Amino acid sequence: AIARTRERVVTILRPDSADQSETLATQRDDLAGMHANVAMDVLTRRLNHIEHSAQKVARLAARPVIAQI
Repeated sequence: AIARTRERVVTILRPDSADQSETLATQRDDLAGMHANVAMDVLTRRLNHIEHSAQKVARLAARPVIAQI
């Protein structure tokens, strides 16, 4: 799960990647099945948080820079 999340985050942050949120959302479903114990639940939440944060960073990086007046 960690390796798959890493691959998705790298894909999200790649400069030449387009908005792939729909594709990545379907790949994230494998984390939903990881409810064996509390540690796995925490890991799943952290991995989701990391991926969501990467998406926010990618959106911010894609914004045009506002020139100072």
